Amino acid sequence: MRILHLVDSLDPAAGGPPAVALRLAAAQAAIGHDASVVGYCGNCSDAMLRNSLASIPFIDRTKVHILPAASRLERLTGFGIPNKLSPLLSDTDILQIHGLWEQLVFVGARLAQRSGIPYVVTPHGMLDHWSMAQRRLKKRLALAIAYRRFLDHARYLHVLNTHESNAIKDLGIFFPMETIPNGIFMEENESRHDIDRFRSRHPYLGQNPYILFLGRLHYKKGLDYLIDAFHIVAARNESVQLVVIGPDGGERDSFQARVRKLQLTTRVHMVEAVYGADKYDALHGASCFCLPSRQEGSSLAVLEAMSCGIPVVISEACHFPDVADSNAGFVVPLVSEIIAQALISAISDDALRERMGCNGKSLVKEKYTWTAVAKQCVDNYERYLY
Repeated sequence: MRILHLVDSLDPAAGGPPAVALRLAAAQAAIGHDASVVGYCGNCSDAMLRNSLASIPFIDRTKVHILPAASRLERLTGFGIPNKLSPLLSDTDILQIHGLWEQLVFVGARLAQRSGIPYVVTPHGMLDHWSMAQRRLKKRLALAIAYRRFLDHARYLHVLNTHESNAIKDLGIFFPMETIPNGIFMEENESRHDIDRFRSRHPYLGQNPYILFLGRLHYKKGLDYLIDAFHIVAARNESVQLVVIGPDGGERDSFQARVRKLQLTTRVHMVEAVYGADKYDALHGASCFCLPSRQEGSSLAVLEAMSCGIPVVISEACHFPDVADSNAGFVVPLVSEIIAQALISAISDDALRERMGCNGKSLVKEKYTWTAVAKQCVDNYERYLY
């Protein structure tokens, strides 16, 4: 099957959609399909993008089409996009669209419809209650005026969890939906980590244990809850550190201001975004991973942390009940004191930490591999197409 994945940005700093599109395509290529990905490079250079791609297993079997940078006119109106996408669509059996609200995916859907090419839409949580509450009027108008038709013509919506499907139904959208979570390549981290290398690059850590946050520094990621929780943890544990890794999504300055106000500058360490082996060095060396998000679809960072055998402390809004059901970590409400208590439990009890880490790694291997996800997606393509 000839599969084309369309995503607005391929920049790894753009979060989940590009990471998912690229890995899903690679997994589909690995099981014998002709899988391609197309998108803008975003804010990264072609060289930076190629370097980040190198860590993805089977990416060499996948065609990655980097579109020329979009002009402001193209971003606003879609002018020029058909000329870029039409040659790729002409050689496609099915189009999988990742995300919403951008001209590239909107025009891509329209072109596919006109050409009789079936398409699937993966909203990546962008129709979730929390997401729709941000710029609410603008999104509601866009949905009513244009994007509802975009969704109407999809063969089905690929959602990441039951919460997302329920939120979409609350918008009055009752199209066919298939629930398939994100996955992970165990090959991406096994035998590729070096804890000492991460610590040598960040000598201020010494041999102190650290809690790790890995993700965009965005309001929805709950960094305000994280720092307030860590303030409680730091008062009870003199050695533990907090390492925050990720590109700025608008919250870096306010987070750093809060760190200074709480007098935690010697205990909290900001690190620019890292990828590939460097990311797994940081994960394997952590005592615990924490993601107190206000909204998530199917967090790759949580899966990556569990695949490295470390316990996770995540919010209920991550929609990942398997973590608690498998005793792989703690699922907590967005209350700083409760987050802090979970973190203290995870870092203070060696036996508990090892047990949770083993459980998380087993859970990922059993249920959340990209190979399994790729097969589910292809099965659904065939079921809805034929």
